[in-house]
Amino acid sequence: MLLIGDVNDDMLKTLLEFLAEKGPISIELYSGGGDLTTGLAMADLIKARGNVTITATGLVGSAAVVILAAASKRFIRPSAAIYLHPPTHSGEHTHQQLTTSISNFRREVELYINLISKTSKLTRGQVLKYIQKDTYLNADQSVRLGLVNAIKEDF
Repeated sequence: MLLIGDVNDDMLKTLLEFLAEKGPISIELYSGGGDLTTGLAMADLIKARGNVTITATGLVGSAAVVILAAASKRFIRPSAAIYLHPPTHSGEHTHQQLTTSISNFRREVELYINLISKTSKLTRGQVLKYIQKDTYLNADQSVRLGLVNAIKEDF
């Protein structure tokens, strides 16, 4: 099963179809990221389903990292990379909407940091350091930091 493209409602619908399958599920994930709210929802569904293996293929970045982190087993292809960066928020808002939006955004960033730190060898402080700048981690670095369990060369 392949999840490819932006983290958005369409990817969420595809994931829901995959998660309805019986038995263990294996997913190849290739996504530079997208909507963090959707990524966190997908992570919740993956954790609730259990028995999901995800392999990072190509680039897995931004909101897609939480999808990878939620898997029971996490792998990375030899030439793949994991991309962490400063969280961003977009949209036009009134002052009150912006205040509420910022509060929600902070909550989502905390969830992002917590999930990565709980499923890797990184502390919260280390995750925060990595997301404060654009950070590309190759397969070896991703294994060493515990973002994935191992490099996967077979199919």
